[in-house]
Amino acid sequence: MSSSQKKETVPDSLLVMDAELFMAAVKGDSNVLIRRLGLPTDAQNEIQVTIEASGSYSQQTEAEHHVAESELGSIATGSGDTLLHLLITGRQNELALKVFTKDVSLLKVRNKKLETPLHDAAKVGNEEVIHGLIGVSPGEVKDVLGETNETGDIALHVAAKHNSEGVVSELMRLDPRAVYKKNKQSFSPLYIAIVEDHTSSVKAMLEVDITLA
Repeated sequence: MSSSQKKETVPDSLLVMDAELFMAAVKGDSNVLIRRLGLPTDAQNEIQVTIEASGSYSQQTEAEHHVAESELGSIATGSGDTLLHLLITGRQNELALKVFTKDVSLLKVRNKKLETPLHDAAKVGNEEVIHGLIGVSPGEVKDVLGETNETGDIALHVAAKHNSEGVVSELMRLDPRAVYKKNKQSFSPLYIAIVEDHTSSVKAMLEVDITLA
């Protein structure tokens, strides 16, 4: 493991997530997260994040929201999962986007398997939250797309393995070059999708880059 990878994981010495925060993330308890993290409420209308039925994303800021310095990146479970990991895995997408908007650097934090929240989104096929993350900060998401887990997989590898067609489409549109990235086995996302006979994922890749055919 490289020194840069070690720096990006959650060190054991940092804060262990308490039971209240953990349960709030798992259950999507907005009241607890608003109180503990200073997230905006719908009534405040300061930061509105919506994922519309059509799949389009919009963000509006009506007033600057000042919050105390956050320790979000320092709070994790024993396996190194941050609140953003948990919210994305549990498909608590509205809360996940509010937390991400509060601190976009959370997307770069890796757990003990070197997985970012983007890897988790790909694993569970949460294309909706990926669409929202890109809407908030496309540059940040594109940077994290290049990050690898302990097997050398980027999020697009993970999406191909799990045949998450919607995630494949979102990530390919964000950075078509990611399809050429090879993991530690020298497998590209396209190769994995073909070998696993994940036809829908292969089709999603070809729709973005026809030259792959």
